[in-house]
Amino acid sequence: MSEISKFGRRHDRVGDRYREYSPFHNISADSPQALLFYGTSDGLTPLKTIADFKAGMQKAGVRCDLVLHERQGHGCFSKEPCRPRLVIQLDKSLAAMD
Repeated sequence: MSEISKFGRRHDRVGDRYREYSPFHNISADSPQALLFYGTSDGLTPLKTIADFKAGMQKAGVRCDLVLHERQGHGCFSKEPCRPRLVIQLDKSLAAMD
């Protein structure tokens, strides 16, 4: 989400049109439900960005679950020890979605 913002490292790919592509800037009641996995040692996306996204989704009335992985970095969900927890949480979240 923050990688394409005007401060992100991939801003050069979308320039000033980042708001068109960023999920963070396009939250509405029509947004799909979301399940976010975040490593608290993520050096790319600040936790505040993720927390603000979740709050925006909830304000719009859209379910947004956040699973924190302590001391894990960016992309931790695809690696051990996070992967088993991801599968369990994904199953629970999918079962609870509308």
